[in-house]
Amino acid sequence: MTLVLSNTFKLDFAVCSRDLLAIQLRDHLDHIIELNNINISEDTFKSIFYQTDNFAINPNAYLNPQILPLISFGTQTLVGTTNGDRLCLIDEIYKNIENDMGVNRLAFSANTNISLNKQINSIKTLCDLKQGDIVCSLKWSDIVNTISSEFANATPVNKRPKVILTLSVVFTSPTVGVHPTIIRFNYCTNVSI
Repeated sequence: MTLVLSNTFKLDFAVCSRDLLAIQLRDHLDHIIELNNINISEDTFKSIFYQTDNFAINPNAYLNPQILPLISFGTQTLVGTTNGDRLCLIDEIYKNIENDMGVNRLAFSANTNISLNKQINSIKTLCDLKQGDIVCSLKWSDIVNTISSEFANATPVNKRPKVILTLSVVFTSPTVGVHPTIIRFNYCTNVSI
């Protein structure tokens, strides 16, 4: 999806997906969680996601204390919150499952609750996602070409336009009636075209 918002170009650049375990009970719509924009330099962005022309999350990015807050699920704030509420991944996923199934998590089997807690709590940063979790992505050259096309007729030509690049992390469950929870990381940067 491309969108121009008040002189800022927004472009989805990747989608990752992680399957969650099936929800077992004892005896409609996707849940999209939009995170606030994360201001980041182009070089830092590329060091996390584009060490080459191909998208790949740098598995060691979490080791850099300056980068860790940019890729951590626990440090991101939710769009539309007036008091700076931070994302709590486990609470968001449980809340959505409970709403979809129409039951409280206390109705889930002990095995389901323990396994789901362990699985979700093991995901602290984007680095905890596996390469196999990448559903689709743009190459860096695709991003640059798309942005170049978008700003080709701008006067004057801006060689480093501000863009918002969005990474969607989709949490799905095979449980019938449980809709995906989608966490959208929005990276605001200037891209050299």
